[in-house]
Amino acid sequence: MTSLEERIALLEDRTAISDVVIRYCMAVDTRDWELFSTCFDEAVTTEYDAYGDSVQQQSREEMVAYVASVLDGFTKTQHLSSNHVIRFGPDGHDAVCRSQMHAQHFLDGETSDQHYVLRAIYDNHMVRTAAGWRISGIHSHHRWVDGNEEQAIGEARARAAHVHPGQAQGQ
Repeated sequence: MTSLEERIALLEDRTAISDVVIRYCMAVDTRDWELFSTCFDEAVTTEYDAYGDSVQQQSREEMVAYVASVLDGFTKTQHLSSNHVIRFGPDGHDAVCRSQMHAQHFLDGETSDQHYVLRAIYDNHMVRTAAGWRISGIHSHHRWVDGNEEQAIGEARARAAHVHPGQAQGQ
């Protein structure tokens, strides 16, 4: 049996981890890239099943710039993260927050095939840092998409190229 202090600390960690994942969604939808950067550790590993399971390692700054280079081109987005299941590593300094992602992307003035809605399961790999819990890796297990993801992202990148010159091609 663990002490009351240990149980409270565990609940605080769970809340802090969920807060980071929720802050990720709120920051991308408000295009607050400074806030978005607070979600990540110094280095981030990403793996997106829909894109051939290629694993990429990048700095926090590269991660933020890449996401901004696409999402700044959309008129509106809405990212909803739910069903957080958090599992801690043996030392309590790392964890995985598995969550459901429902992400809507909309381009104003475009045809209905230039929007898309993504449903995915995200494994957010978390690490405890001096600044609090941060995401050190994301593994996205795509479930299904409505709309035309390729066309919508292409148009959004073209629009964002005006805001982020040199980033429009992505990674």
